[in-house]
Amino acid sequence: DSVDAITVGERHGTTEMPAAFADIVEQVAVEGRRVTVALEYPRGKQAFLDSVMDAESEQAAADTLAEYRIGDGRTSEAMQDMVLSLRTLKRSGAMIDVAAVDFWSFYHPDDNGSVPDWVPSHIKPENTLRDVRMGQGAVAACERCKCDLLLYFAGGLHTGLKVIESGKLDMRTGEVDEFDVVSAGRVISESMDTAAIILVHRGGTSRAIVYTGPGVQNLAPNAPDYVVRDFVPYCLSRSRTNHTHVMSVGTVTGSPDIYEPH
Repeated sequence: DSVDAITVGERHGTTEMPAAFADIVEQVAVEGRRVTVALEYPRGKQAFLDSVMDAESEQAAADTLAEYRIGDGRTSEAMQDMVLSLRTLKRSGAMIDVAAVDFWSFYHPDDNGSVPDWVPSHIKPENTLRDVRMGQGAVAACERCKCDLLLYFAGGLHTGLKVIESGKLDMRTGEVDEFDVVSAGRVISESMDTAAIILVHRGGTSRAIVYTGPGVQNLAPNAPDYVVRDFVPYCLSRSRTNHTHVMSVGTVTGSPDIYEPH
């Protein structure tokens, strides 16, 4: 009750992290609050998400979800299950609105690329525009729906509250152009009192097809030693870390993307 927004950062391509986010949504939605769920889906797909949420049957909703593929874990079977769980909650009476807020500038050539004045001057607008527009889009979606709580679910780099180091891989040379960005979570926190949860794990696998091709990636555990219980948020020092809380989802298993053949 003490915050207006919660960002939840995941690693794409696992089964457990979207399921953990679905549990968080259910916990807050059953309390009678109007919740806006902002997802890392391109904002041009809002009508697509609306049709999923409004589908008359779960099969129709699942069939619609299967029409859209990203291929980096954001359209995994686990993500499909999470979105379907949101639909079920909404149809049961929960006040849930689902917003697509991802942004790529080449899809929006009319955007002038401006960023807020508080963005540090050393950060190039073109490097941080995606996150700025994601954060702004999430806040705008909440305002449109007059939400009581904003829940933003995206890759962990987008959900923190500070300036972060990022980079762009040149697929031809293998070199990485490193630069700073303002995360979408930071943008949200400029407008709303925000808590930021980073999801961690105790090892396992993930699945994604971008860069490496279809297949399983083995993951080393990244849950800190002091996180002794799974599915319990642990507070972090806000002055020292990019997130306010860390939560382990236990051992993870890769969730196939719908793009992969079965």
